[in-house]
This record gives sequence, C-alpha cells and structure tokens, in this order.
Amino acid sequence: MVSAAIGGLALWALLGARVDRAAAVPEDQTWRGADRVDVQLDLIEAMIQQGAISSALQGITALRAEGMENERLDMLQAKALIAAGQPSDALSILELSRSKSVERYRLSGLAHLDMDAPELAVQAFQRAIRAAKRETESRELAALNNNLGFALSAMGDYDAAMLVYREALRLDPASARARNNLGFALAAKGDDDEALAAFRLGQPQGLPEADREANALYNLGLAQQGRGEVHAAVMSYSKAVQVLPGHRDAQAALNVLVGTAPSPLSPELPSSFSPEPPPEAP
Repeated sequence: MVSAAIGGLALWALLGARVDRAAAVPEDQTWRGADRVDVQLDLIEAMIQQGAISSALQGITALRAEGMENERLDMLQAKALIAAGQPSDALSILELSRSKSVERYRLSGLAHLDMDAPELAVQAFQRAIRAAKRETESRELAALNNNLGFALSAMGDYDAAMLVYREALRLDPASARARNNLGFALAAKGDDDEALAAFRLGQPQGLPEADREANALYNLGLAQQGRGEVHAAVMSYSKAVQVLPGHRDAQAALNVLVGTAPSPLSPELPSSFSPEPPPEAP
C-alpha cells in the first residue's frame, strides 16, 4: 500500500525511474506499456484509498495530458472528485462514460446523494444492483443494498429502506453500517425498542458491554433528536452517560440540549448512519 505521506510528484518520479531502468534491459524483459498503465492506475487508486486526494487528482491530470483515456481512469477520477467534494464534476465524467459497470452506477449514486438528489441516487443504486453479476461477492451486494437503503431513507421512504437494509443483512450479517442504518429507519418510524436492539447489534465486535450499550443509546438519542423529540433524546443521552460516564459524544449532546456549555472534547464515537464511502467505505 502506498503511504499517503508520499506526495504525488514523488510517486510519479518513482514510476519514471522504473520506466527508465526497464528501458536499459533486453526487450523481452522491458516494462511494457500495458504494465506501465496498470501500475500508474494502481498508484492513483492507492492515493485515493490513503486519502491523498489532491495527489491523485494531480496524477490523473498528468495522465490525461499524456492522452490516456480508459474506463478505469474515468472511474478513479470520479471517485477522487467525489472525495474532494466535487460531485457535479464527477457526474460530468460518469455521464460521458459508456460503461454499464456496477462501479459507474455506484459512483453516480454517491454523487447524487452528495448533491441532495436522493431520487436519482435510488435509480443509480438500483442500476448498480441490476448490473451486479450473480458471482458478485455477498459483501459487495450488501454494500450496494445498504447504499440504496440510505437513499430511500433520505427520501423519507423508511418502509422501503428497511426492506433493503434487511436484504443487505441477509447478504452480510456482519455489516455494521446496514445494521445501524436499519436502526435509524426503525427509529424514524417511532419503533425505538427495535431500533435500540439494532443499534446494539451494530456495534464493533470486541467492545466492552458498557461501550456497546452507551453507543446504542447515543445513536437512539440522535434519531430521537432528529425527529424533534428533545425530551426523549435527553433521556437516551442521559442513560448513555450513566452506563458509560466517559462517553464524550453523549455528554456533549446532552450539554447542548440542556443548555449548558458544549463539551470542548472532540467526538470519538460518531453515528454510523452512512452509505458506503467512496474510498473504502464514500
């Protein structure tokens, strides 16, 4: 894995050095053009995965200047642009692509979500699921269904979202995102008991019981606060702090709601309500 600490220029210098060395050996041992393209794109992908988005975009610009045009480069550029907060630019690239791949539709869905267009995101994620082949791994299909559920929740269609989240959990019972998102959909419908149960199951494996319970109560408080039930949210946050006095997010939320000074401590345990992020895991 390429370290994010290595800048884009350093990576391209390393790549150029390898090309130069290959040119000095016999032809049957040279680093062929296709191999070079694959390595260049692998470097771009590694930068995106490590969060070095500016370096990735610089590298993509350099490849475009060389005249490189291929589907994988299009997808990587769209992914980088989404991560950079430029979803409309990403969509411009995706709309020009002739690809009917899962990745194109998945990225389109994520871009539409970032642009607050959940209806279009639903259509894109549905296309991604249809494009997925039967041999697609269960976890990948689960992630696509989780994304679709998130878009449906953003539209306010919680009943449909719950069906999709449950399909995601059938495909990947260990998906914490789908489990927590199901909890938020349940809470949005007012089913706090089932929501709390989902939040408990959506906690990372190996956490102490007190942490699991406090995190679940905190998520429930977020859901209650989101639907405007401040008193219920205060009760949930209070219970979370009672279970785990060191739960800084719950304490900070409680301080805000009861009118005291916000906690100066930075959050450690944010809600898991999210689609699969573009760099794994928009």
